[in-house]
Amino acid sequence: MTQRKITYLPPKPASRGFTLMEFLVAGALGMIVLVAATSGYTAMRNMNQAANARAAVQQDVRRAAALLAQDARQAGAFGCFDTAKAVRGDVLEDSAPDHAQALTAAGQAGVQPVKVLGSAAALGISGFSSSGSVLVFQYGTPSGTLYAPGQDVAAGAALYSSCRYLFRPSENLPNAAAIRAALRLADTRADGEVSVMRYTPAAYAVGSLNGEQGLYRFGLDDNGRWGSPQLLVANAASWSLAYLYVENCPAGSNPSETFVYTATANPARTPALIRISLNGGNIASEAGGIGIVDVPAIEVGIKGGNACANRVW
Repeated sequence: MTQRKITYLPPKPASRGFTLMEFLVAGALGMIVLVAATSGYTAMRNMNQAANARAAVQQDVRRAAALLAQDARQAGAFGCFDTAKAVRGDVLEDSAPDHAQALTAAGQAGVQPVKVLGSAAALGISGFSSSGSVLVFQYGTPSGTLYAPGQDVAAGAALYSSCRYLFRPSENLPNAAAIRAALRLADTRADGEVSVMRYTPAAYAVGSLNGEQGLYRFGLDDNGRWGSPQLLVANAASWSLAYLYVENCPAGSNPSETFVYTATANPARTPALIRISLNGGNIASEAGGIGIVDVPAIEVGIKGGNACANRVW
């Protein structure tokens, strides 16, 4: 019997490693993932920068609004002296070195807590040019007492008041007797109504200082002169001001006064509210490429502006 030999072929060994095609596909997928991750990171970084830039602008506007509101609340604060009832002759002396500091202005029958100047020229700040009106809030800050008047206040910056008169001399008054005489007080019975203050007006203007545009605040320095401006909001090139005045104060238990907005300030009256719009409501961010940031209007109330609140029926 013939035996047949059967030949067995050994199994083909399995392929080891990546084929060229698999390597190319894996590389392409890796590049896609890398590009997607890089694009996502770049987009997130740009969004974060934009959010931070917008937040910075809005924070500057909020800080400016807080300062404006603070000065507006203080406007007209001269001890017990009532600016709402005062007449021009109640300012017995005013040694203001410039129109911006003057307690009274042309067209005013008395002392107004708020003044509106046509330009910043009266401030005398070298290199600063305004692009619109200048708001000035007038008030005094306590500095000593009748019996111990503050002598650290520069000459011309001291302000003395009673419930009837204001007195701002060119030189500080040395003692209580001199202050009483200046305010026309005959004896010591009215000593309790005397206030000794430092005159601390605050002015706001939109303009440019050494090429930097923005909203600036000005205050008096220790010498009683307008000091270096403080930049509050950068890139503000203009502002519009609207004044709210109260009209018609009828007597009776159901008063119905009327409030009227106007773009023109009345120098003979105190507004109840001032509405301030910077750049028409939007400001360019300091960060390049971020674009425009929307900012809300600022509204500040003026003490004593709502004359109807004091009526009696």
